[in-house]
Amino acid sequence: MCRSLQLCFLSLILFISATSCLPILDSILNPILEATDSILSGNGLVDDGLGLLGGVPGVEQTFDYVIVGGGTAGNVIGVRLAEAGFSVAIIEAGLYYEIGKPVLGTTPAGDIIGIGSSALDALPTVDWNFLTEPQAGANNREVHYARGKCLGGSSALNFMIHHRGSTGSYQQWADMVDDQSYTMDALMPYFQKSVTLTPPNEEKRRENASTLYHADAFANDGGPVNVGYTNWVAV
Repeated sequence: MCRSLQLCFLSLILFISATSCLPILDSILNPILEATDSILSGNGLVDDGLGLLGGVPGVEQTFDYVIVGGGTAGNVIGVRLAEAGFSVAIIEAGLYYEIGKPVLGTTPAGDIIGIGSSALDALPTVDWNFLTEPQAGANNREVHYARGKCLGGSSALNFMIHHRGSTGSYQQWADMVDDQSYTMDALMPYFQKSVTLTPPNEEKRRENASTLYHADAFANDGGPVNVGYTNWVAV
């Protein structure tokens, strides 16, 4: 890490520490402070369920598996291997999202910052800054294609929206590669294994905010990704 980057990082920490006395900012700043304090102490980041979430500088370690890329796929594979009893290292080129996108990363509506179509609307601390080829239907513009460069990958840049593809889209995929294991029916057990559903609270939601969903599309035991419905719905 170059000296100027170190100074910028330290300045950010000092600013956050100085403002963290404001109670209204606690929910925004606490994740950043906890992460930076743990990293600077040399302990890495620790999670009760998964163990060490950040390597300790200067300490050599060996692992059963090393996964390159801490995005949605890499993290899932790493967790499943760890659950099976293997020691796993996940190597990610980017930062922790809360550090790479401070304040906005933990603020409601902050997700819309840095994902626009313009090349100028990109945050290089958490984004690979990809641009498409010139698009004929968009006056030959090169469109910013936001892809997450952080732990969590592109799932860190989403709008907290969970959805699956259509049955037809998975069938087309299966037919194109001549492999019927890619159909919706074949993939459904894995969808159910990864997600835990919290049904909508009809007592708190507006009467005209009815929600249609199929409970049998989710499993009772579920998985580590929690999905649900907001209690607040716009009129």
